[in-house]
Amino acid sequence: MSNDADCSDTAAIPLGNQRLGLMMKYWHPGKVKTRLGATIGYEQAANLHRFFVRQLCDALPKCGSARSLVLADRSDADALQQAIQAWQVGNQWDVEFQCPGDLGNRMEAWFRTHLTADSTDPSTAATDHPHSAILIGADCPLLNQSSIDAAWRTLEHADVVLGPAVDGGYYLIGIRGSSETLPAIHTWFSDVPWSTDRVLPITLQRIRQSGHKVVLLEPREDIDTIDELTRLCQQLRSQQSHADASTDLLLKSIESVLPTGSPPGHPS
Repeated sequence: MSNDADCSDTAAIPLGNQRLGLMMKYWHPGKVKTRLGATIGYEQAANLHRFFVRQLCDALPKCGSARSLVLADRSDADALQQAIQAWQVGNQWDVEFQCPGDLGNRMEAWFRTHLTADSTDPSTAATDHPHSAILIGADCPLLNQSSIDAAWRTLEHADVVLGPAVDGGYYLIGIRGSSETLPAIHTWFSDVPWSTDRVLPITLQRIRQSGHKVVLLEPREDIDTIDELTRLCQQLRSQQSHADASTDLLLKSIESVLPTGSPPGHPS
């Protein structure tokens, strides 16, 4: 863990409501994981995205006070609701919708919703402690309860926590709400060159320039290419002897979409 100052130097601030969001698109072929789709086929890539979303829903059912699948297109709401009911996670996850705009606009709006107390919404009702919210994507399917719990513990000492992605972005961002952070978050998400290797350094610079403390978690690899999928499969196979049921299902699901008889990384 890398930080601006050692967390032990800062007194812990107890957190109030804790909201976890999984920002996602529905798994329409050709609309998700298109780089992988060019290699393994768009239908298979869409299925892979569905497997990743399910894995995260299964792995994170008790994280925080409440959990949301933050859906890009409202027209997919019924299909997504049917899926999470079929996965038997409908009681653990609700469905929200992304607002219009670029990725930064959508992320900022989501955080503002969940970091601001609303007496009509039990999940954001006022407490004696600051709200916190963590947003992840579906590209790191091995995130687990301990990973998210570590991020929330970090927010007891820091204003922002970031999970760096190897490609220069981030797989997780968490913010502790306060009268100081809320006015600043617009600058953290505005005019960012999304989907480039400049996302993380620009975000870090802006958070620090605004006078806020940010802590980095361990780097992880997004799964967007066949080489990254290869490494994920190798990791899952190496852990197969002590894998839990959901992780074992993830490996079998990934193998089911790969070309028959071809190891990942060598499509036929």
